[in-house]
Amino acid sequence: MAHLQQKPNGSYSARKRLPDDVREEYGRLYGARFEAKFFAPASVGRQAAVQRFRTWEAEVAQRIETIRKVLRGEGVDLDRKQAVALAGEWYKWFVARHEDAPGDPVAYEQALWDIIEAMRQFAPDEVREQPLRDMEWARDPEVRAGVRPIIADLGHTAQFVAS
Repeated sequence: MAHLQQKPNGSYSARKRLPDDVREEYGRLYGARFEAKFFAPASVGRQAAVQRFRTWEAEVAQRIETIRKVLRGEGVDLDRKQAVALAGEWYKWFVARHEDAPGDPVAYEQALWDIIEAMRQFAPDEVREQPLRDMEWARDPEVRAGVRPIIADLGHTAQFVAS
């Protein structure tokens, strides 16, 4: 357990020893291999330093737990902020793959129609007979759950996560 200490110059610091089982991976991902370090200047004041320290301590604990889950082959739960950050990373990765050769717009249109057709497979029966004017049915949880794997394949998400 890390303890927040105030130095003679008024600044605040703490150190947390990293567990042996996560050291290598923690070092690869975050740089520190033996201990995580916290620092706050004296100018932030005690209350703000304590708040920052608690946030840092929770972040380090979460990183350690996430690394352990990955090493055990378990899934990792993401909060909303992490999920949005991951989606942003995927977007940059996916777009970067197509910057030099964007491809044929006709192929993109065909991919869109493939997705819509896949969505219709999971749509209620009354929707399948209607022309595609109102797409409100696409928000149905069954439709979304059914089309999710197809979109994941088209987005190469498995390749992204593996990389």
